[in-house]
Formats: sequence, C-alpha cells, structure tokens
Amino acid sequence: MLIKFGGSLITDKGEGEKVNQQNIDLLTEQLKDIREKNKDTPIILGTGAGSFGHIQVKKYKLEEGVKSFDQKLGFSKIADSVSRLNGKVIKALLTKKIPAVSVKPSSIFTVEAGAVKYFFLDSLLGFIKTGIMPVVYGDMVYDSLTGGSVLSTDRIFYELANIFTKQQIKVSKVIFCGSTKGVLDNNGKTIKKITIQNLKSYSDIFFDNKFVDVTGGMKKKVQTGLWISTLGIKCRIINGASLATCATDDKFDGTVIGL
Repeated sequence: MLIKFGGSLITDKGEGEKVNQQNIDLLTEQLKDIREKNKDTPIILGTGAGSFGHIQVKKYKLEEGVKSFDQKLGFSKIADSVSRLNGKVIKALLTKKIPAVSVKPSSIFTVEAGAVKYFFLDSLLGFIKTGIMPVVYGDMVYDSLTGGSVLSTDRIFYELANIFTKQQIKVSKVIFCGSTKGVLDNNGKTIKKITIQNLKSYSDIFFDNKFVDVTGGMKKKVQTGLWISTLGIKCRIINGASLATCATDDKFDGTVIGL
C-alpha cells in the first residue's frame, strides 16, 4: 500500500517552512492503527513538500533547470528543506514506535528532461523485507538534460506502482491524503468518482491553486491517479481524517479515481 501525507496537510502552504504538527500527529496515529490491523500489508509512505518546496522552486525558477549559480544554490537549499520536513514526519513516526527510515529520492532516481531514466529499487524492497517502512518525499533530483528537476511524491508513487506491477509485486491501494474531502466540484461538493471516461466533464473544476504548486495541483494528481488505476490498482484521494478507515475498510470522505 502506498500512502501520501499531502503537503497541504502537514504544512501551512501559505507560509514558508511552517509545519502543521497537529495534522502530522493525527496522520501518524492513524498509520499506527493501519499497521496493527494490516500486519501483512507492507506500506511505503510518501510526504509532500508543501511550503518547504513549492514556494522556493518558484523563487529560484528551477522549472527552467539548474544553470546559474543562484539556481544551483536554490536546488541545494530546497533539497535540504524537503529533507528536513521529511525528518519531522520520521520523528513523529518513531514517537509512535513505527520503524521507519527516510529514503532520499535524489539517491535512487535520475531523470532526463523530467522523465525518470534510472530507478534503484533494491533499498526500498530491502527495507520492506526487513520490516522497516520506507518514507519517500518530493525532492530535487539530477536531470541529465537540465541539471535538475522536481520529482514529486505523486510521480514517485506512479513509478513505484508501475515497476511493482511489472515485477508482479501487488500494490493493494494508493491513498493521497489532502486537506479537502477528495476532489471538489464548483459548489464545493465531493466528486465521488473520476474515470478516464468522465474526466472531460469535470475539466472546468480545475483552477489555479491560491498557493504556489509547481507540481500541477489537483489536476495533475487526478491524472496521476488515473495512470495508476490503469495498472489495476485502487486509487483514492481523501481528507486526512479518514485515512485509517480508507486503508482498512475502504470507507472514506473523498474521491475514487479510476477503479
């Protein structure tokens, strides 16, 4: 099972590098419950960047690559920032006595023009086999064409789901936890299900986020969820409060993506 603690939940996206500790504690408590009730289901956790990454990527114009000295410095600062946020989640997990270790994406991924070129999977599989939960996160990674690119947690989840499927490793479910009850329509009501077939009818609900989001916001998340669902994997976009019931009983406040 792949579970993401979204940046909109674990940080205040409107203020640089501000953690929402209350939500981190709420999510980690539910994760402890999930692990106790699903002992035979390995979990890979992912954390979003929120205010620890999106604002800074925009500031240093890293969408254009890593060329100038300022961009190189910005790349390094952001890599440090998202690592520190991930570390705060690791600390919360350890407080709940959940064996967890941070896996730095820039150490296992390389990309070319934003597309994943190399993926070292052995460490993730090794941790799972050992009974230690790997925790990945949105990171700055080496790009052989532009020097550096953003690799989002959502994209990492797709790459994991894709390669696991090819290797016949079962992924029971992918859960994206955010600050809203799934994908909302123009009236603020939750859309119960989005599929490839009905996606066009919801095209007008996607708008520019009031917060800086360099990874595509909800629209990109839905698209990624649909990619994942084509692999035969359940994908859910939910609010953080229903994580435990979504993982265990598939009961949640949110949106079914695809299947």
